[in-house]
Amino acid sequence: MFRRGFYIPSIDFPMPEKTHACCRATARLAGCSVGSVLLELLRRQVAQLRVKPDAIVQRMIGNADPSSLLVLASVVEPPKEYTRESLATYGSYTPLNKLVDAVPAESRPAREFNELATRIAPGNASAADFAEARQWLAVWRDNDAVLQPLLAGYSLTLELAPMSLNLKQTAVIGLDAHSSLESHKRVPSSVQEKQLAALKKLKAPEAVLLDAIVPGVEQLVQASSH
Repeated sequence: MFRRGFYIPSIDFPMPEKTHACCRATARLAGCSVGSVLLELLRRQVAQLRVKPDAIVQRMIGNADPSSLLVLASVVEPPKEYTRESLATYGSYTPLNKLVDAVPAESRPAREFNELATRIAPGNASAADFAEARQWLAVWRDNDAVLQPLLAGYSLTLELAPMSLNLKQTAVIGLDAHSSLESHKRVPSSVQEKQLAALKKLKAPEAVLLDAIVPGVEQLVQASSH
């Protein structure tokens, strides 16, 4: 029996060091995307730290590699206050065996990304800030392709498929806005309106979880037409 609030230590890792130049070079040599190289670096980081996934996550996926699930878990949060109880039925004997039972109340990687967005949006960011935000958005965009086959194979993870896709879509919008801001090219207002409407939908909970990077991406989109 797991206690409510039991969390995964490995999903609260800090943002990575600025490795974008190395990743681009490695990607060119290997003939693969920068995002896939970053995801591999993330896997290695987890392995090197010998972080053991929380027992809830391990039970969800058996003996499968948890790296891609941990990427998703690192940027989702349970709904605040009493919203969670309105999204699912809980009782004395409800098993705490889902991802929402494992993640912490606040995502540190999402918070740090949102802080980056707060600097990028008004034009106060450094080149390193832009690079770091781009790295993470690429990882979140590319993670879905790795994670979806895993989610489809286990009954406890099937419900996470829409959230994984939501994270990908949020990251795609974020990369679009990021590129516009970095190149100082204004986005047409019609495009911005569509992106903001999409983000509004992406705020909705899936599997009793929230996509915690949406606020940061919203800031980038709102600034991209200025």
